[in-house]
Amino acid sequence: MMEISKPIRILNLFTIMDRGGSETMVMNLYRKIDRNKVQFDFMVYHTEKGQYDDEIESLGGKIYRLPPLKVRYYLKYIKAVKTFFVEHPEYKVIHGHMGEIGYFVYKEAYRHHVPVIILHAHSGKSISSKSMSLTFIVKTKIKTCVEKLLKKLSKPYITDNFACGAQAKEEFFGKEDRKVIILNNAIDAQAFRYNPDEAVEMKKKLGLYGKYTIGNVARMDNQKNQLFLLEIFRYIHMKDPETTLILVGDGILKKQIIERVKKYHLEDAVTLTGVRNNVSEFLQVIDVFVFPSLLEGVPVACIEAQAAGLPCILSEGIAQETSITKNCQFISLEQSAEYWGEKILQYKYFERKDTSQIIIDAGYNIDQTVPWLQNYYLDKWEHISC
Repeated sequence: MMEISKPIRILNLFTIMDRGGSETMVMNLYRKIDRNKVQFDFMVYHTEKGQYDDEIESLGGKIYRLPPLKVRYYLKYIKAVKTFFVEHPEYKVIHGHMGEIGYFVYKEAYRHHVPVIILHAHSGKSISSKSMSLTFIVKTKIKTCVEKLLKKLSKPYITDNFACGAQAKEEFFGKEDRKVIILNNAIDAQAFRYNPDEAVEMKKKLGLYGKYTIGNVARMDNQKNQLFLLEIFRYIHMKDPETTLILVGDGILKKQIIERVKKYHLEDAVTLTGVRNNVSEFLQVIDVFVFPSLLEGVPVACIEAQAAGLPCILSEGIAQETSITKNCQFISLEQSAEYWGEKILQYKYFERKDTSQIIIDAGYNIDQTVPWLQNYYLDKWEHISC
């Protein structure tokens, strides 16, 4: 391995550095990587500040903001991308976490002879749900068509393919493409391990002791499907008034979620925490983790929940390989809210244990992933420099 006088800089592509799954995974890596050898910078196409921006800058990272990737800003966006690569020839490795939406950046990077362009697939296959509105279905179909086109157009510019799991690999790159690296969505498993004493203390502190607590940690949008989760909880709470729901996160549907909570008169039973940096503490309080998402690869939140010893009720839109501790049950979104509710109630007396070591043994611990990725970047840089 060559000696380097200053860290190599990897340019990561994201829409915005909020607390989403792939963003959290990259931040897990960033905190642990040897920043004397490898530094992370970020290109985002949102002008507003992201939830991780302050931490990124405190770790020595740079954030480049492009105009929003929307029709009315298209020409401005393309111009900004072109200008960026003229002004920043120093980037030799680009790691794209936007899938095919990064096409415009991949193309321009290729034109400027960037030698390593990585496309990292984080999502699996989208599925339908009874809870989906007609508008959302139409928008999803249009989005899928555009993504298929951009995926095809991106292929000539990509040098390295990554995926979060086997299903995401197959969905994004196809069955025959074997040149895909599976990089597990790693977490700090020990930070999430179940502690019975802490769980009791937290429940008492939050006034939840003796209550069956259902939880969800996710961005509040159509994909994550919290409105359907509220339908499920409405049924559960009707069957058992000593139940409570905790929603950790924020997003465009928050106002609609609050309105639905009021409509169902569940204000005393539903807690919206907003974005939190102490998710591990809330996972101690939760008794069952529910994730009815429409589309996922291997969600970081579900790995964290399993590290905390929680049973997980997941939609079939989530990759089966997400089940690591084998305490996961997958349910079709075509099933009714009542069906989901009955399945969730079956876990009321689940015997929770410390399962963090199972997560570590399965290769999802950050201390296993960081050395590999760091060496991968350094090896690429060494070959570029030869």
